[in-house]
Amino acid sequence: MSLPDTTPGDNRDHDEAKRLRDEGCDRAASRKPAATLDLQIRFVRHLIQKGPATLDEVDTPDERRKKFQEKKGNWRGAAVAGLVRSGIIESIGDQRRSLRPSRHAGSNRVWQIRNHVRAVAFVAKNRSSTP
Repeated sequence: MSLPDTTPGDNRDHDEAKRLRDEGCDRAASRKPAATLDLQIRFVRHLIQKGPATLDEVDTPDERRKKFQEKKGNWRGAAVAGLVRSGIIESIGDQRRSLRPSRHAGSNRVWQIRNHVRAVAFVAKNRSSTP
């Protein structure tokens, strides 16, 4: 079996991959809407207060161990994807090793606030949604 020939100007496969990724993120977020929103709020607050960070840096080591002992953190990417699509955060192109044991020290992107006004408005709008 050979792979289809794609030229540099042919983005059909890449566009399809992005579409499938976005659909998967939407499905994951819809399964845990409260947890997704809570993580988004905490991540945006963290980035506003401390600057560029990975998603792992939002939780303390004890919280990470407790939350991920069952290896059920794959929905977390959906939280980030929603913030990126909203224009609130962006990747700075840097990577750090994951702090979660279930990720086996894999690479995580480093994120920063892209639009401070939008970020502050997002936190203010959703503040009443979190305990």
